[in-house]
Amino acid sequence: MFFLESKHVLDAATVDHTLVVNKDGARLQKMMDDVTLCEWIIPILHMESKDEEVFVDIDETFLKLLKKINFFSLDNTSAYFDNITYVYNVGEMVTWETRLPKLAGILSIPETIDLYYDHSDAHMYIEDEYLNLVFKKIYKIKLKVFKSFQKVSEKVFINFNIVNEIFQKHKTEVCKIYIEEDFPMCLEFSDSVSLLTRYYIAPLYDEEGI
Repeated sequence: MFFLESKHVLDAATVDHTLVVNKDGARLQKMMDDVTLCEWIIPILHMESKDEEVFVDIDETFLKLLKKINFFSLDNTSAYFDNITYVYNVGEMVTWETRLPKLAGILSIPETIDLYYDHSDAHMYIEDEYLNLVFKKIYKIKLKVFKSFQKVSEKVFINFNIVNEIFQKHKTEVCKIYIEEDFPMCLEFSDSVSLLTRYYIAPLYDEEGI
């Protein structure tokens, strides 16, 4: 059994989300596209068993109950709102692994990013306190990081249009960048108001290398 506060789920939940709860924590999941998973991290008040896993397919009824009752509990079949027991629809966890890769650096997303090239796929890595985005081995964007965790991080080949869309959504916010070669990279955002939000972006296959 897991115990949660309704307001934290309501901060991000819509009917196209799945609430996943297990010993590793609680998070709302949504596939943004074929290669991008967004997760919102939900605080757990208490857990009675570390062996359970809960997958809740968020629907309108579940959202209405969250709005009426401040706290609720979950097991692997039902949600309990005071004297109301709701047998929820069981959802599915995203199949590809979402553990955090290696922390590479921290930066503040700029208000604007100057783009002078037909951007699509790019190699992304941190070197000498800069986030480097290299397009077709020719054009490079460099963004200053205020903390790097390796002199040269591992590299990942990604769709920059997806990254740029996320950057635009979170411009001026602080971002932790997790990069591990041949593994989904992660962009993590947090502030004093919103839930911790993570975007996992599956890498592309690089035929030519860098």
